[in-house]
Amino acid sequence: MTAMPLGLGSMAGKSRPETGVQLRNEPSRGSDGQVTAELEASTGNVIAISFYSPWPLVTGAFYDVESRDRSNGEGCYVQVTPLEGSKSLEGLPSSFFTEQILSSKGRFGAYGVPVNVKMVSSRMEGAIRVLEFTFSALSPTYAEVPRHAVVAVTAPEGAKEVVMLVGTASAARWNKGASKLLSEATSSFRATTFKPARAKKAKRNIFAVEEEEEEEQA
Repeated sequence: MTAMPLGLGSMAGKSRPETGVQLRNEPSRGSDGQVTAELEASTGNVIAISFYSPWPLVTGAFYDVESRDRSNGEGCYVQVTPLEGSKSLEGLPSSFFTEQILSSKGRFGAYGVPVNVKMVSSRMEGAIRVLEFTFSALSPTYAEVPRHAVVAVTAPEGAKEVVMLVGTASAARWNKGASKLLSEATSSFRATTFKPARAKKAKRNIFAVEEEEEEEQA
């Protein structure tokens, strides 16, 4: 039996994947392919993210910030996870990230925890941690579907979370152009934080209030 293509979001009848994303506003994608969104950090700050994607955004109850080619399942999505302890992004083991991405509650855990996980590379590019690995996701028929992933990870200042752009494609598509597209997407990933402006309460002039009261009594 041939395994059906398994793309991001093949989730019919399953629970909503947990990506850790708390959206402050809806993501958008411009005509130039730039995807932008604002996330809420646990510190109260806002995390502004952006990346280039050749694929359209997917919307609906199962998605946060995600773009994908529905015809072949390749694409990328944003995932957030708490940064525990005082370890630097460079000092964290690669398994810290793969276990979050490939958990039973994650994007690829609808039919069981992915298997055959193999790390290809892990490196720092400036302040970004870049990981590349392969794994097999389980299809609705429980057949193993080989996939290739490249992930850009950043720990924005002013947040206690790491923010990841996870790009994946089937093993077959990886060798037919997807690797270049996904690398372009993840290399463009940026995340910065800022403090949200506090809503200012309008203060009424006390003298104006007194005048109104006098007019009502007259």
